[in-house]
Amino acid sequence: MEGLRAPVERLMGGQSQEADDEEEDLTPVDLALTRDQQCAREIRESDGAMREVSSDFSNIIYQLQKHLLPSLKKGVWRLCYLVFGPDHLEKNEPPEFQAALEVLKELKTILDQIKHQTKSLWKPSHSVSGYPHWRFYVNYHRCSLVDSKMENITEMLGRLFEKYDRLFFISEMRIVNKLDAGIAWRSLIRHTRRVSGYLDSVINWFALSDLGVVQDQWQLMAEEVGDILQRAVEFPIKNPGIPHRELFCDLIPLIKLFRIFFKKLSRATPSEPHFIYQMSLDQLSSLIDSTLFFPDVLEEFIAGVRSPPDPADEFDEEPTFLLMDHFERTMRILHPFLDPNGYDKAIRHEFSKWYMSWRQLFYLAIDRFTATYFRLYSDLSRYHQW
Repeated sequence: MEGLRAPVERLMGGQSQEADDEEEDLTPVDLALTRDQQCAREIRESDGAMREVSSDFSNIIYQLQKHLLPSLKKGVWRLCYLVFGPDHLEKNEPPEFQAALEVLKELKTILDQIKHQTKSLWKPSHSVSGYPHWRFYVNYHRCSLVDSKMENITEMLGRLFEKYDRLFFISEMRIVNKLDAGIAWRSLIRHTRRVSGYLDSVINWFALSDLGVVQDQWQLMAEEVGDILQRAVEFPIKNPGIPHRELFCDLIPLIKLFRIFFKKLSRATPSEPHFIYQMSLDQLSSLIDSTLFFPDVLEEFIAGVRSPPDPADEFDEEPTFLLMDHFERTMRILHPFLDPNGYDKAIRHEFSKWYMSWRQLFYLAIDRFTATYFRLYSDLSRYHQW
């Protein structure tokens, strides 16, 4: 029976059908994190002269939010309803299959329209500067994240269509074992819900203000720093023979403070005094731009901690220099909001109180890590040089 198998394969564009059972326990947000995190890196690393935001940006976002993604969600559920139920596997060609084929065609059309609209978000940049003015606008970050979210939707749909393909392969082979069919259908329903849930989250994300988009990005950074923290905690446990275990112990508080910082930025609400509500668009854009080095610089720093310095090399007297050099740009942007002569007094007081406490702990963690680093490695380096 041909059923939906061939149309599904065409819609998938020949993607591999490797099992993704290991992803069954992931939430829609989990499935999206990796691509959005990679997108943050690409924003930072992108060539400034390549592209800029289209003047039709608002209309394109409106089409995606109000029409295309809701239609996609409706089509995904309609396809599920049309072919739902293990009993269908006992039929050669249930009448619902023809209607399902039409839904597949509609889904392909919607995906093509999404692809076209996403491409239309950008136009070639005429800037000759390596660090063009438009890069400071929040819309650039928003558009880059739209790219990542639309690509993630395409990949999630690919996984969903693979599940349909497995069902119809079972049907063609006339394997109607109720247990196998039941497992396959439950997997299909779970994944349909995930796709639907992620579509809802993207539709809601489109409704965020400029500040909301920035805070969403900071929340993503806080979550990734949390992942880095977990790996840092596990490393000495999984590698009990490492000679610099104490250095990892001093690294943990530093990573935690970075996570606290980004959580603080991402959780500000209009009901609470917070300096970011006093920022202009340019200031806000500059602030998020200054944080885009995360988490790469932190990961590079930790990678260096994992590998003890070669005694033959010159001893690094400032092991945290690159990490601090990047983060101090962010601190310089925050400094005017701590000025006693600037901005609303209540906002200044509340944020200053939190920030000064955090900053003190941050520098203590830096000093403690540096002291441990010196104690562990400086004598070794001097001995080798002698």
